[in-house]
Parts: sequence; C-alpha cells; structure tokens
Amino acid sequence: MESGPLNRLRAAWARLFETRPPRRHVLEDSTVSRQRRLLDYFEARRDPRDLPDLLPLVLSPDAGVMAEAAAAIDEYLGQRTPKELLAIAEEVRRSTWWATASGDSSRSAAVNDVPRLRDCGEHGVAVLGLASFHPSGYVREAAVRELATFQGGGELPYLLIRLNDWVEPVRDAAYEAVQARLVPTCAPHFVRSLWLAERLERCGRADHEALVGRVHELLTGPAGRPALRAALSTSDRWFRRRCYRLLLDTPAEDGLEIIRTAVRDEDAMIRLRAIRAAGVVLDTNDLREILEQVSHDPFVPVRREVLGMWVRHFPEAAESVLRDALLDASPALRQTARDDLKERGAGEFRDFYLSALEVARGSRLRPALFGLAETGSEADAARLEEFLSHTAPGVRRAAVTALSRLDPEAYISAFVRALEDDSPGVSRAGRLALVPRAARVGAEKLWSLVAGGLEAHVRRNALLLLAATGKWNSIGWMIRACRLADERLAGIARQQVAQWIARFNRVQVQPTRDQLEHMARALDEGAALDTERERMLRFLMKGYA
Repeated sequence: MESGPLNRLRAAWARLFETRPPRRHVLEDSTVSRQRRLLDYFEARRDPRDLPDLLPLVLSPDAGVMAEAAAAIDEYLGQRTPKELLAIAEEVRRSTWWATASGDSSRSAAVNDVPRLRDCGEHGVAVLGLASFHPSGYVREAAVRELATFQGGGELPYLLIRLNDWVEPVRDAAYEAVQARLVPTCAPHFVRSLWLAERLERCGRADHEALVGRVHELLTGPAGRPALRAALSTSDRWFRRRCYRLLLDTPAEDGLEIIRTAVRDEDAMIRLRAIRAAGVVLDTNDLREILEQVSHDPFVPVRREVLGMWVRHFPEAAESVLRDALLDASPALRQTARDDLKERGAGEFRDFYLSALEVARGSRLRPALFGLAETGSEADAARLEEFLSHTAPGVRRAAVTALSRLDPEAYISAFVRALEDDSPGVSRAGRLALVPRAARVGAEKLWSLVAGGLEAHVRRNALLLLAATGKWNSIGWMIRACRLADERLAGIARQQVAQWIARFNRVQVQPTRDQLEHMARALDEGAALDTERERMLRFLMKGYA
C-alpha cells in the first residue's frame, strides 16, 4: 500500500496542472486553431511552467503559429533578469514531459528537433535557451552546442547557467563556449550576466574559480571597464555594488573619476568602499579633495573612516579635524576624537563643550549638549536648563537626555514636563529619564496623564512609566488601563498584565494591604481581562491575603 505522504504529493501535483490544457501530442491531435488557443492561454497566464508547451509549436507546419510561438518565448525570456532566468530554468526542468514536433516524446526525437530551432531567426537564441532547460541531458547538450554558434551575446546567460549542469558533457560544452567568449568584444555581455558568473563561485559541481577569475580579468581590463562604468547607474543594488567593487579593487587611470562618482552614490556601502580605496590608490592632493567632500557624510562608518584617514595621511591637519569631530552627531565618533586628542596632549573637553554651547547653532548644538553630558559633572547641569525650553524639539530632547546623565535626581519635575511635551521625541526622552525614578513621580500623577485626554504619545509614555512604578504598585493600574477606550493603550496594558503574570516569581516583594486592595478593586470594577488571566491574578493574590 502506498504511503499517505506519497498520495498527498501526487494529489498536489495533479491539482497544480489540473487547469492546464492537454500537453501530449499537442501537434498531432490539434488543429491550428487549438494551437492558437494554447498561445492565448500562455499569454493570459504568463506562467513559466507553460513554456514547454510552446516549444513544439515553434516546429509547427503553420508558419503563423511558429512565428507567434517563437516571439512569445523570446518576449517572455527576454524580459527576465539573469537571476529570474535561473529560477525559470529550475521551474521548467521539473516539467514531466516535453512534446516534440512528431508527437514522439522519445529522447532521439527531442534531440533531432533541436537543430531545427535555429530556424526561428531573431528569436532563435531564446528558443534554444528554453531548450537548454530540458529535463534530458542529451537535449540540453544539443541546445548548448547550437547556442554556441550564436555570437550576439544573448546566448551567454544560458551558457553560464549550464556551466553548473549536473551532466558533465553539458558542462564541458558550456565551458568551451564560454571560454571562447572571453574576448574584449564580449565584455559588455559578461557585465549584463555578472550575477550568473559570480554565482559559479558558490556552485560545487565543478571548480569554476579559474574561469570566474578570467571573467574578472576581462571586466577590469581596458575592454571591460567602460562596460562596468556604464552599469553604475542601474537601480539594482547588488549589481551596482559588484561593479563598483571590481572597478575600485583594480587600480587604473580612471580610479579618481570612479571614486568621485562612488562617493556621491546613494548607497552608503559603496561610499564606504570608495573611501577605503581612495586611501590606497590616490595621491595626496586627490585624497585631500575626496576627504573634504565626504567629511560630513550621513553614514557614521564613512565619517569614521574619513577621520582616520585625516589622522594617518595629514598629521598637520589632524588636530583641527579631531576638534571638529568633537561635535559630531555620533557618540562613538566624539569619543574617538577625544581619545586621539588625549594622545596628543589635549584633555580638557568639558571647557570645550561649555564654550561650544555659547556659539553652536543648528545641528551643532545637540552634539555640544551631549558632549557636555559625556565629559561634565553635576555642577554643569544648571548650564543646560535654558535649553529645556528651546524652540527646536531636537534640542529639548538632547537637553533632557543630558540632564538625565548629569544630575537626574534634581530634575525630576523637568522630566515630567518633558513627558507632557507636544513633541513625541521629547516626551520619549522624558519617559526614559524617569523610568528608574517612576515611583517618585507617583502613580496618581501618571494615571492622570493616561486618562487625561492629552496627546496620544503622552498617554502612551505615561502608561509605560506607570508599569515601571513597581511590581505591586503597577498591577492595579494596568488592570484598570485594560478598560480604556483607546484600544492601543488597552492593548499595551494587557501586554503588561501578561508580562506581570509571566515574571511573577522573578521578583519576591511583599505587597502592602493598600496595594492588594487596589488590585482587588480593579478586578471587581468589571470585565477588563479574559477569564483565564483574571482567575490567575486572583489566585496569585491569595498567597498574600
């Protein structure tokens, strides 16, 4: 008896093809009108699994059907990327049967039909490319040998796919054809199929390392670099990165121009690679030009690389650049600059940031506030008070964060005002400053903010703070919050209750009578939780009753 999984697999396979037209003897039993219906069916579905049905139509005695089938195959495959072609090859290969011109599905009939596919004119490459996806290795080998006779470049993706064929004669035929195309005139074709060539490095049916190396040599040589540069405007991120990598890793006369283009690319990883290459291949004057251009790049690793290059390559300008980096938006870069300046004998950074607060404007003001928090002491906190009412939300947020580091206990009331700020960022900074001190704010005060109809972000931050007021102090308020009309807040409260139950035994704290009574009243006020959670909460209370 056949196993259950095997029966289910066969049933699934039957369902997959139940809407497809009959495939066997498509030409032998079909009229021209039926063949045209098959073409219409493919146009309507555009399913790669239907492609094998079109191949015998290319050999139809009706010239119109033959031309339409070949054009349909060419149009579909011609619009696919190399990566998509590989996926189609894998999908089509799973086809259980391919029709032939005679209706005979034998191996010899299929192989004998392959040379006739060349008669499709401008569509011949795509049609033979489809034949190279055939389940039979004999047919694939015949298709590869026919593809090798074309020289237009459209055949290359199919040849590169077959380089990793599981049948050795097919691989050998494809290798011979690809090897013959490692010439300057074919460099643009290899660029367009770069993904398929790079894929061979990860394939294991044969050792392709030497061949891929020769492809790289071709592309990075005088004949290939123009083709790589022409591809730098593509929207495909992987493709653009790979082209830049090949160009930047191989020094050439156009190196400066490539780097100038790369440091303006929207992809931060390309800019980072370009900066690293600049430090290796450019002379002093050109390197200085590039570093000045990207000193304020939005990507922190790029700025870090640039800072290091200033220090290594231009020691006479290093101190000025490092002092400028003391006001960088990145905490890590500010610390790096301070460490390097300490090695050079400069160490009074607190005074630097105090002075910077007097003159800094715009985007430089926030790093000055953070910098003082990183290097100052409690005595400097008063200097930051004026920035709590600054017109820019970002500055207010930075001031709250800085004060929470310098003297948090003295500014709890300021943090509560920040919690009520119109800006979500400032309110969040206030919440983070108050989390370790939530109990000092008071549960009643926080609940008034949750239920007081203020801005949504204020209510949310107040609720999260309320959950931080302590194990037994918070649970009654969380139960009450489950009944809030605002479903987003009620959902947060239900999550907090679930976490309270899950973590119950992690913290052993004895509740007060008032806390237990508050929790009981919250449960008695009405249905706010599902029955199971309410039952669990009442059970956990019993141990302290």
